[in-house]
Amino acid sequence: MFGKLVMCCAVLLLMAAQARAETIEDKVAVCAGCHGEAGKPVDKTIPTIWGQQAGYLYIQLRDFKRGDRKSEIMQPIAAQFERDDMLAIAEYLSQKPWPDLGQPRAAKDVAAKAQSASA
Repeated sequence: MFGKLVMCCAVLLLMAAQARAETIEDKVAVCAGCHGEAGKPVDKTIPTIWGQQAGYLYIQLRDFKRGDRKSEIMQPIAAQFERDDMLAIAEYLSQKPWPDLGQPRAAKDVAAKAQSASA
């Protein structure tokens, strides 16, 4: 419970800074609080957004803003953005490299099977 309260307070502080944001870099700075400075989320339950497809990211932001997707953290953040902001944020994040999440690589035989199946 206390952890959620701390996270919400941090998000609210970041939102206040975001409200004054002018550049796209300023607008996405709020994202780093949870999604990570280099695109690596601070917790395994938080999705990776760097390198994700722009259309997917836009739809998620739109759905949070509409209330179609529920999140105590994301709904108030998305509520601040206009459509053009969400499109710009989605495009910006889609151009970032997919982060190294430190996940183990698939065994060579598994990777080879996956590669031959997709060919």
